[in-house]
Amino acid sequence: MSEEFPTPQLIDDLEEHPQHNNARVVKDLLAGTAGGIAQVLVGQPFDTTKVRLQVSSTPKTAMEVVKKLLANEGPRGFYKGTLTPLIGVGACVSLQFGVNEAMKRFFSPAQRK
Repeated sequence: MSEEFPTPQLIDDLEEHPQHNNARVVKDLLAGTAGGIAQVLVGQPFDTTKVRLQVSSTPKTAMEVVKKLLANEGPRGFYKGTLTPLIGVGACVSLQFGVNEAMKRFFSPAQRK
């Protein structure tokens, strides 16, 4: 006996959607990458300060750590070790943003007409 199985609704929906706009996907991924890079560049000085506080053998305040870091290493000292988080977070946020935008387009009421 061969019965025809109904296809799940999601598969039917995928077949009804128009082809993806590749330019839009690239824009979304680039916007996510820019957001991730900005996130790292803004947050890295705070992270560096936090790590220096955590590894300090003597109790210090955050302001003491910042003053010592600026005096000894200058402003660039806040960004030591930034490359790895820059790449990782940039890629991660890029994917999150791209998938979020794709799902918003897929599930938007305008697509359900």
